[in-house]
Amino acid sequence: NETRDEHCRRIAYANERHSAAEPGWRTDRGRIYITLGPPGQIEAHPSGDGTSGPFEIWRYRAGTGTNATPERTLEFAGTDYKLKSR
Repeated sequence: NETRDEHCRRIAYANERHSAAEPGWRTDRGRIYITLGPPGQIEAHPSGDGTSGPFEIWRYRAGTGTNATPERTLEFAGTDYKLKSR
């Protein structure tokens, strides 16, 4: 089953890339990655911007042409990269 294989691949990737004090699939970034897949763009700021700690901005765009939905932007901040509400 292709859907199951893709889901398992995303879990493995999340565990490999987003593990910290807990498994990657349990982190905010891991759960978003498993649910939405890879973002179209990641803006990483591991040292922060001078006024804040580390953060990442993930951008997703769904569809193309007249069926495109607005861009979805998610920000993860802090040393544990928690999802910030916007």
